[in-house]
Amino acid sequence: HAMGLDILSISTIKDIEIWKQVVKHENLPWQQVIDLEEGENKVAAVYGIKKHPTYFLLDHKGVIIGKYHDRFALKKAVQKIFEF
Repeated sequence: HAMGLDILSISTIKDIEIWKQVVKHENLPWQQVIDLEEGENKVAAVYGIKKHPTYFLLDHKGVIIGKYHDRFALKKAVQKIFEF
């Protein structure tokens, strides 16, 4: 992102149609991805996803600098970073 910050939302929900409906309904402007792999969810294990939704705040190098479970906490963190 031009400001040196990105938000990534990763879903481990296995129903792609429900996921699409949620993404559309929530109108989230950042990148949305879904892990549809069968069996043990590797993305959830690697990133410690235990609750939905989980949002990750990434710096300009792609390093995770924050993990949040609701949009309000995410918004507060972004506001604090940019002080607006």
